[in-house]
Amino acid sequence: MEILKTILCGLAVLLFTSASFAQTEGVEEVYKKLDAFIAAPTPKQADELNTFLERWPTTTNDEHLAKVIFYCNLGYFQSDFLQFHKAIRSYETAKQLFQKERLSDYDMLNACYIPLGNLYTKTNALAEAESSIKEYILLAREDEDQVAQQAGLLNLSIVYKSKGSYHEAIAILEGGLKLSPEDIRMQEQLADNYFKTGAINDATTLVKEILASNPDQLFAMQLMGEILWELQERVQAISTLERVKVFQNTRSLGRRDRAKLNLILVKMYLGDGRVKDASAGINEVYALLVPNYSDAQEQLKDTQLFPENTLIEALELQAQIFEKNGRPKKALVAYQQAFVVHDLLQVGNQLQESKILWQSRNKERSERCLSLLYALYQNEKNPIWLEQALDLDQRSKSPVLSEARRWQEQQTGVIDDSTLQRMEIVRFNLSKVAIKMREAVQSNLVDELAMKALQHRYNKLMLEQRSLYDEINANRDQQFETSFGLTDYSDLAAKRGETWVSYFIGNNELFQFIISEKGVQFNRLASSNEEVKVILQYINEYNIFFDTASQIGNDPNKFASTSNRLYHALALPKTNKLLIIPDGTLSFVSFQSLLTETSKAILFSKMPFLIKESEILYAISLNDYLTVTEDKNTKSVLGFFPVFSNSTKELPYSLEESNTLQKIMKATIFKEERATASQFIESAAQFDILHISSHANGGTFTHPASVDFADRTLTLDELYGLPLSSELVVLSACETGVGKAIKGEGVQSVARAFQYSGAKNVLFSLWKVNDYSTAWLMEHFYREYKEGMTSTNSLQKIAMDYLTDDTIDNAKKSPYYWAAFVSYGKAETTFQDSKYLWVYLAILLSGIAGFFLFRRQKNVIN
Repeated sequence: MEILKTILCGLAVLLFTSASFAQTEGVEEVYKKLDAFIAAPTPKQADELNTFLERWPTTTNDEHLAKVIFYCNLGYFQSDFLQFHKAIRSYETAKQLFQKERLSDYDMLNACYIPLGNLYTKTNALAEAESSIKEYILLAREDEDQVAQQAGLLNLSIVYKSKGSYHEAIAILEGGLKLSPEDIRMQEQLADNYFKTGAINDATTLVKEILASNPDQLFAMQLMGEILWELQERVQAISTLERVKVFQNTRSLGRRDRAKLNLILVKMYLGDGRVKDASAGINEVYALLVPNYSDAQEQLKDTQLFPENTLIEALELQAQIFEKNGRPKKALVAYQQAFVVHDLLQVGNQLQESKILWQSRNKERSERCLSLLYALYQNEKNPIWLEQALDLDQRSKSPVLSEARRWQEQQTGVIDDSTLQRMEIVRFNLSKVAIKMREAVQSNLVDELAMKALQHRYNKLMLEQRSLYDEINANRDQQFETSFGLTDYSDLAAKRGETWVSYFIGNNELFQFIISEKGVQFNRLASSNEEVKVILQYINEYNIFFDTASQIGNDPNKFASTSNRLYHALALPKTNKLLIIPDGTLSFVSFQSLLTETSKAILFSKMPFLIKESEILYAISLNDYLTVTEDKNTKSVLGFFPVFSNSTKELPYSLEESNTLQKIMKATIFKEERATASQFIESAAQFDILHISSHANGGTFTHPASVDFADRTLTLDELYGLPLSSELVVLSACETGVGKAIKGEGVQSVARAFQYSGAKNVLFSLWKVNDYSTAWLMEHFYREYKEGMTSTNSLQKIAMDYLTDDTIDNAKKSPYYWAAFVSYGKAETTFQDSKYLWVYLAILLSGIAGFFLFRRQKNVIN
């Protein structure tokens, strides 16, 4: 649904001819160029106009305002040409110039703010859309512009619906209908959100009311068809939508709206077994959306792809049609193209939230591809399918986090420091404003003027960040576009003496990849939704044992059987050094505490824990793990120990931990009241190793994960904004690896925030750790680490020492006390290990990450 399209069509001409412009002779000459463009607009002419505007040096307010107007109109036509990202840049440029020069006497709400917000929504930049729309709603209220307010509320509800936040969308729409009860578009969107939440009766009632008074409302008719389908009235549902399609052809509706209706019909045809009708429907969609499309084409060409959500859905449905027709290789090509379009849509999106929101859809598509690739590999034994499957699996691992870490690595020595420093400042200030806005909303004492100022500040910083990204990306080296093959991975695993295991948990299948000197194995551990649920239940039952210190001790036999059951379900190989790349809820599992055999032992020290036979390493992906840098000879260490003396939060052993750290590592220490958040923010970037001994929280649905300092709490937002290059961050605190799990992206934890900010390796906890045992473990960890061991070497050594220490009683040797800490990061090197340094540097220079799924093999598939 294209909001306010009719209004904007009218504006497209009026903006060029308004007599209110104060024009100089030079400006008049510029208008002649625009008159020629509007008479026969084409994408090529739009590009030429954009080049002219970039080179036009404006100095007076009249010229500045003219440039704003020209960019707004250019954005309109670029959007009409489906050049969404170019249109966004035009509108953003107009907005920035209008604000910078403090211009007035122009309707920026309708000419810029509203279409810009809609374009953010179309390109999946939902965080940007939400922020932009909220800003212009506040401006509309100030101007008492009820039409713009209503448009803003409607568009904001669409953003929330796109995010899957249907109840929030309903609240917004119900509020908007109080202001304008007769607004049909709001009623339709409200009914749609009722439908999305499963409130079928409410949706049906409202749709019938709309159609009773407005029988020609096509969106309401379409929604009725979808409701009928949900109620298993399939024939009537398809008939209803086919009537809507006929009515659409009698009206001047946009191609995008018509394509969307066709896609709903295609889904129904597929569900009803009408594959030929579904295939014909896809051809109609392509004819509507894709320039130069021919019915003779069986599939789109790569040159015909462009950033459009509707196109992604069409490609996915076409892939399903190929699957039903027994043509898996053609299906893979269609899925590949859907990934490409998804990437094209993400090109301009810089806010992390926007990127994360769309990863769940990628995860579902990845599962379908892996299923096809597994079947092809089993049937043909062609290593090309195995290579593509492994490549896809790795690209599905925390893609937003991986992209951020890769981007930071690629800037080294490429961009001047001043530009990067500006980016760091903007990122941090953006996070601070986000926190203030969230706190203002949560306090229920929202001052509208204050919120307007915060929203304006946030959007200004957001645009500045996007401009800096453009500047950096225009100048950086692009030679990071290669990938490893199966032999490369196996050779590297062999050189490191490691076995790598990666898991992919889907809705209906669970896959495992094992990489070692023996080669690459591709296993399917679950092949149905029921089987996946069984393994997820095993994981959940195991993790429950670590909720409290007494859980394991209360029933050690049940713990042992549960642990061994999960070990076998995960099909872990026997090896001396095991790298785990988890997925989903496996991110909460302490693999070192799994039992490799059934055990009736009463003494924990006698139980066959996996850590006794394998050093356990963790990574977010192979690409991230293998991108390494040379280890430094000397390491500067910074420690923060707020302790919280004489309070319910007191950590008495934390003081002992601080003294030990200072003694062993010669660390710079801030403790008790000096261990403030502001001091940490000021100092963190200057040190190689960061150590925080405090309280942390995994967060809730409404509150993000956080870590406590003496003066206040630091949340994920601020941690994300920190510019770090630390070799190691040690989070000696509870639940630093716990947080909200997001499908396709992983756990939003304190540990992830440090990874996102640039820390190469992060050592953190998976549950609420014991104060005493943590102090013991940290002391021994640093002693081993200082002697030249890696962080994972050290963790294994101290776990074994802890289990065999005769001064520690059996109850305290439960894995609850020693198995909480895990280390995620890059392949670590030590000076004792430096003979392999050339391997790591070769990996770095080859640039593992970047090339997209199947790109190297796309000419092989047919």
